[in-house]
Formats: sequence, structure tokens, C-alpha cells
Amino acid sequence: MRELTPEQQEHCARLPEYRRASYRYKASRMTDRERQIESIAWDAGRAWMALKAGEPHPRINTLSASQRTARLMTRRYAEQAAFYPRRPEIIVYEMDTTYLDYHTPHYGLGGAVRQD
Repeated sequence: MRELTPEQQEHCARLPEYRRASYRYKASRMTDRERQIESIAWDAGRAWMALKAGEPHPRINTLSASQRTARLMTRRYAEQAAFYPRRPEIIVYEMDTTYLDYHTPHYGLGGAVRQD
């Protein structure tokens, strides 16, 4: 069993006494991914509370409307470029006219005249 993180200890201290043991047991058996998800959720909650209080928080987006629009458009263009890349330019060389000239006879094996 793992020890509780500081965030989990803080949360456990706020719980009623009869729920602390079950929370400690559940939290100690969490996987790393579950701990990470829980940490992200707590951080998002702190950001929400900071936003309501008018305080700065690293997770709060402080971009202006034009900056958000520019970032959104850049993201869309990058996504389209990733899924729909420009096709390479196909270079077709001019064909030899001798093979397309039906009026000039071409001689095959044994001197036979053939038309390509």
C-alpha cells in the first residue's frame, strides 16, 4: 500500500471521521493513472475557485479574444495539414513524338512495317 499524497491527506482531513478509513484504503490502492487524474481534477477545482475569487492561477486562460482566435485558427490549420497534406507536384515529361507519329512507318523484325 502506498502513502497518501499531500492533496489526498488534505482531502482526508476534511472528511468526517467515519469516512476517513475507507478513503485511506481506497486512495492507497489507486494506480498511478488514477492518482494523476485525481490530481488534475483537484487542480482544476482550485483553478475554478481562483477564477471565482479573481485571483491568478496557471491553469486559467488569460488570452484576449483575438489571441484565442489566432490560436484556434493555427490549431485548425495544423490539424488539416496533418490529415490532408499537400500532394506532391506530378511532373510529366513531354512524350517523344516519334512514338505518336502514325504517318511514319516503323519497321519491326524481318523488315515488317508496323504501326505503333
